[in-house]
Order: sequence, then structure tokens, then C-alpha cells
Amino acid sequence: MYSFNSVYGQRILSLLSLIGLIGLLSTCVIEEPKSLRNHGLLSPTTITDINSTGATFQAQLLEAPKGDIIDHGFVWEIGQKTFKNLPAEPNIERISLGSFSSGKTRIEARVSYGLTKTNYIVRTYIKTRDGYTVYGDWEEFPSQGGKGPVIQEINPQKATWGDTVTISGENLGYRKSDLKVMIGQREALIVWSTATTIRCLIPIDVPEGDLPVAVTSLTGTAKKENGINVMLSGPVVDDFTPKTAFYEDHLTIKGRNLQGEPHTWKIEFLGDQTGQVMEVRVEQVSTTEIQLKIPALPWRYSSLRVRRENSALYRDVTLPVMTQKFAMAPPQIQTIDPTLFSYNSSWSPVNVTGRNFIPPVSVTFANSNPSFSSSNNYLSISTLDGIYPKPTSRVKIQIKACEQEVSQEVDLTFDAFWVKRATHQTEPFSSSGNSRVLTTFQVGDKAYVLITTPNSALCQLLMYDPVRYEWKKNSSLHSAQITNFETAMAGAFTVGERVYVVMDSGKTGNRMAMWEYRSTTDEWKVVAAPGAVEKIANHPLVVGSVRGLGYWLPPGGNGTLQEYNPETNQWTSRTSNLAPEIAANPITAFSIGDVLYAVLFRAISNSYDLFSYTSSGQWTFKKNFLLPYSQHCAAFSSQGTGYIITGKELYQYYPQPNTIVESLSNPTQRVMKESLFYAFPGTNRPYVLLSDAEGIEFWEAPNIK
Repeated sequence: MYSFNSVYGQRILSLLSLIGLIGLLSTCVIEEPKSLRNHGLLSPTTITDINSTGATFQAQLLEAPKGDIIDHGFVWEIGQKTFKNLPAEPNIERISLGSFSSGKTRIEARVSYGLTKTNYIVRTYIKTRDGYTVYGDWEEFPSQGGKGPVIQEINPQKATWGDTVTISGENLGYRKSDLKVMIGQREALIVWSTATTIRCLIPIDVPEGDLPVAVTSLTGTAKKENGINVMLSGPVVDDFTPKTAFYEDHLTIKGRNLQGEPHTWKIEFLGDQTGQVMEVRVEQVSTTEIQLKIPALPWRYSSLRVRRENSALYRDVTLPVMTQKFAMAPPQIQTIDPTLFSYNSSWSPVNVTGRNFIPPVSVTFANSNPSFSSSNNYLSISTLDGIYPKPTSRVKIQIKACEQEVSQEVDLTFDAFWVKRATHQTEPFSSSGNSRVLTTFQVGDKAYVLITTPNSALCQLLMYDPVRYEWKKNSSLHSAQITNFETAMAGAFTVGERVYVVMDSGKTGNRMAMWEYRSTTDEWKVVAAPGAVEKIANHPLVVGSVRGLGYWLPPGGNGTLQEYNPETNQWTSRTSNLAPEIAANPITAFSIGDVLYAVLFRAISNSYDLFSYTSSGQWTFKKNFLLPYSQHCAAFSSQGTGYIITGKELYQYYPQPNTIVESLSNPTQRVMKESLFYAFPGTNRPYVLLSDAEGIEFWEAPNIK
């Protein structure tokens, strides 16, 4: 026995090991090798049963690759040196056996196509999932030929020039150069082939009618008489239905010769305006129909144009624009929800479901333009204050989309501590800020508001019906005494059915004026005015009435009380115990029964004093209360209870047991305005007018207890 103990001997052993490794690797060729391991090892191919119908190829998988085998089989070509080194796979014949089961080692296939009587080089191959192709060593054999081609099916049965025809059969082959397809007397261009399938194009110069189809390979020819019906005319569209539809409805285009896969067809919707083009892909195609979904078209009318393009199977076609036009259906309102709203820091939105709300969309809600969000079938509309004339109001919703408009009316109920109301008339809700309130009063169950505008020589009287929630214009107040009401301040008191409006023009000279208004005849009459006193700018006159007499509390706390007797039409100045030294300014008054109440504001302490006045001629202190700062407030009485509205809250005064309690937040808590307040009772609910430089707002408190 020999031993390699010397350094020289060890080198000889290493050299022999390397030679052995090279010999082992020579049985495997790796396409674009990155590593010499983990990609599999194949034996050379063994060829048996060589005869005129083909040959049987066999090989062994000596070593499985690390990754999965996604395809395996054999490749062969007439003996060439380049093929022996590395096959150019697209240009050679082959048989693909698909994926390779784990644990399997034998590879075998009977090949009956792509062979003629000559010598061929054969190799086994495997393809791995990680992108490697491994070949076994080549083997040469003398072929005796193979079976001829067989045609089993031809699709489509009808086609025109340039269309792709698929021929299914047996013994066809991968090498397009070894195949020939004849349609009639013209050779067709083969675009793709396998052992069982050939795809080719209809020659452009074939005649019309039923034509034979023949396939020739290395081993023979197969022919099918009347294999295909060739139509020289291309695709034709005749009509479409429906003519009007909604977004995502199905539209069917009818015609002839509409061959092609759905992805090759496109339908163009062309609007009447330049640039209005929307392209839509189709869902289904038959030889007579194309089906698609209506896209989100923002315009109303569209012409249709049909195109087929970017296809390896069919020629490009652009058909003429169809004569009839498609019309998008107008937007459709299906549901409106909710219809009952509560206020919780903001109003909840109105949700509208329907169809064809396709942008650009415009929404009109109760004659206003609210903000909203939308999709093609849904709208969420932000509700607004000041657009609902009644607690349950009939609101008109108008939606414009697809160049069309739809509207629907719905009863919406809004429930909150304070609700901003609207009216069908422009006044008294002028958003421009030109109008302002002079005073309010009540006769029976009707409320009245006297308003004016700058540089106006008249005051407009509006009557409000709280049962019907409606405003009505009554006779205007024309004045010879006051020719400009721009700086005027007023107050009103009621004696029976007669109303008396006292006004201070704020001008030099004869400043004071008073009128009597009779609601039964809707007439004004000038009556005696009180004497002028020091005026505090931008403050309503504090007036009231009890026991058939009217009273005015002049501003400044000067200790006087002006009393008016309607029967004698005379004013009398009476000494009051509201002395100037209390440094309080009267700001509002109300009466309960035979008692007149006055609210005085103390600027030093930012508090309010409540006094009562009876037939004794003396004022009696009733209550001091601290309220959020607001120099302006309004008051009225209803059913034996007094209501005082300040800049932040609404309070209720109960004569027995002489208590004031907070009822609910004033609307200015929400609108945050420095406004003058005018209040009057409705049907078990108070109403407030806010008047400032921005205009007039009208609020209702429906939930007061």
C-alpha cells in the first residue's frame, strides 16, 4: 500500500481530488451560474425506442437543488457545437414536463414531434424557483423521424384580417421556423407556438368565406377543410342600451365582428365641450356585444367611440363616433337622514343617499349654500343656524350634478336650548347689518318689532305670529318729529289694546317723541312725549306699564320717574327713591300683575339690582344678583314669571319666594356678539332679537320650562 507522507505526495493527492471534482461538474451546466452548489445535478440523457414515430428520452436527477423545481424536461436540436455548450432555448425544440415532485429522481418522456431523419443533440434540464436553469450533459442520437401534426380545434370560428387565430392540436412544436400555417392559399404569420398550440394572424389578402387551415411541420401536414370563416369587414357597432343610466349601471353596445379580449377594448365618452373625454375599459365581449359600467361622468350628454388597441391578438381598430348620444341620469335623492336634530356643540349633519352625486356638485339647503362632503352616491350636509322658520320646518334640498338639478322637500325638526330662526321675508334678518331693532312689544298673542335703516324717514313694523311662525309687514311709522332714525333709541309699553312707543332721536333740539299704535286698525297716532333728559347712547329706553299707566325710567339714575296717563294724554314727573347716589343705571323693566319691576346695572360691581314699584309710589329693593358681565339685557313676563336675558344666560324670576334661577344659556353664548337684546314671550317660549352692527338675528328657546 502506498502512502503520501511527503509534502510532494500530499500535493499529488490534492491534484487528483481537484481532477475528480472537475469530472463531476462536467455533467451539469448552469445558466448564468452564481454558485456551484445547491442548484442540482443531472445525468446525461439516455435515448431509447428510436423509430419512425419518435424516441424516448430518459435521465436521472442525481442531486436535488436547494429550491423547488418549477419545470423540467428535454431540449434538442440538430447537432451543433454551440448547442453542445449551451442551448439558446427560444430557438430550439423541447418538451416541458412541468414541476418536479419532491423525492422523484427519474425523468422520462416520449417525443413524437420536432424530429426528422438526422442526428440530434439532447439535454435534460430543470428550472428552479430562484431563477436558475440547470442542464445535464449532451447526448447525440440518430433520429428516425416522428408523428405528423394533428389539428383538433380552431378559435375563433369567425375572424377578419389581422385577427389572431388559435390552433389547438398535437405534435406541433416550439420552433416556429419548423412550422407553417396556411389559411386558404396564404401563409399566416405565426406569433407563438407550443407542442399543442399555435397562434397566428389572418393574412391581410385572404378571400372572404369558409377557408381551409393547414399546419405543416417537419413530419407532415394536417389540414382542416372549412376551418375558419373569414369576414373581410372589421368590427361594427350598431346601437347601445340604455340611452340614459346612472353611475355604475351596465351599458351594452351591440354590433358585429367584435372579437378580442375585454382588456383590448376601450370605450370613449366624448362630452359636448372641448376636453370632455373619459376612457373606460370593458368588462365582457362577445362577437355581438360589449358590456361595460357607466363611469362617473360629470357632464350630461356623451357621444360614444369604440376602440380596440394594444393587442397581440387583434389589429387596432378605431370605429366612427356613434350617432346617438348617451345621457347621464339626473342626480337622484333616495334617503334623507336624520330628520330630528339635537344640538350638542354643533348640529349633526344631514345625510343624503342617492345616485349620480358626481363632482362637481353644488348643494342648496333651505335657500342657503352649506358646506358638505360627498361621494358619487352620498352627501353629508352641514346644517346651518338661522334657516329654519319653525321647530319642524319644511326644508328644500337642491342638488346639482351631471349638469342637472334635482330637489326634494323634507320636514326637519331641530331641538335645542336655543334655535336661530329664519323667515321667508328679508326683514328683520338683514345680513348686511343695515337694519336694526328699535323696540319690541306684544298685543295679545302677537309680537311686534319696530326696525329702521340708516338715513330712513320711517320705521317698519313687523308682526310675528308665534303659533304659525310667520312674519307680516304692518303699517310703517312716519315721523314729522324725527326725520332720521339713525341714532334713535326707543321703548314701548302696552295699555290694553293700545301700544305706546317712546323715542329719543339723540339729536339736539326737540329730541323726544311718542306715538300710539292700535293693532285692531293698524294705525299710528302722535301723542304727548315726555320731557328730554340726559341720554345714554345706544341704550333702549326703559319703559313699562301697570294699572293702566305707562312709566319711563330715564337713564342715569337721576331719581325721577315719568308717568303717562293715556286718558288725559299727559306725562307727570314723579319723585323716585331710586336716588342718583346708588350709581345704578336702569336697563330694562317688566310687570307682573300690578307690580312694575326694573333691573338696574351697577357698573362698579358688575351686578344687577332688581326693584319693584307699586301704587305707593316707592321702589322696593328685591334682589341683587351677579351675572356674567353684560350691560345690555332684556326682560318680559309670562304667566306670573319674569324672564331676564343677559349677554350670557336666561334667568327666571319668581315673585314668590323672591328668587332668581338660571334657566338656560343665552344664544349669545353661541354667537358671541355684543348685541342689544329685545325679548318677547311666545307660546310658552321666549324669543330674542339680537341687534348689532352685523344685522339682526332671531332666536327661540323652545325647551324652557
